[in-house]
Amino acid sequence: MASTCTGTINLNLQALITAALAITGQTANAQMPVVISQTLAAGTGAGQINQIWATSGTLAASGTLDLDLNAPGVTDAVGNALTFARVKAIFIQNSNALEADALVVGNKAATSGWTSFISPNTGQICVPGGGCIMMCTPGATGQTVTSSSVNKFLHLANPGGNGIVYNIVILGCNA
Repeated sequence: MASTCTGTINLNLQALITAALAITGQTANAQMPVVISQTLAAGTGAGQINQIWATSGTLAASGTLDLDLNAPGVTDAVGNALTFARVKAIFIQNSNALEADALVVGNKAATSGWTSFISPNTGQICVPGGGCIMMCTPGATGQTVTSSSVNKFLHLANPGGNGIVYNIVILGCNA
């Protein structure tokens, strides 16, 4: 099925610090805004994507999951087969309410861990309950994925005793 993929990533972080001054009734305020917007057009070059994959699920207590980013059989929302060669953006959310329910991303001891995202294979990011991570690499290369037995599995682990509900969105290219 022919389809076109485009995307927009927006980050709008607003922070405010307020302090009472020595003069009665006076305060000082400082705003620290960060606004980032990245548009991804259709294609396989810099600032472009041609594949979008989203998944959600529950990772059982003490469970692990290896998501093969270059596997035949993975399909997008409209049924297109996906095989990522480069990832331009990835979003991982831990939807659990309990902060202690950490979702561990990475730390695949075998040689097939996706080291373009987290290197070396033993590297990891812990996403606490209610937390999320996002990486955007919109350049021509992005984060590479290979079709061989190395550098293609996104590894998730749940070291805790509760199931973890997760959401993952990946934007990338097949070439």
